[in-house]
Amino acid sequence: MKKIALISCLVFISFLFISQGLLAQRYYRGGPGIEDE
Repeated sequence: MKKIALISCLVFISFLFISQGLLAQRYYRGGPGIEDE
């Protein structure tokens, strides 16, 4: 049970980080009025 909870927590945290990274890249690359590299 503890192993399953740990794995699910790690997956959830990693999913949050990945989703935030994708959103950040999308906004930085195709954001409105953002022309800086």
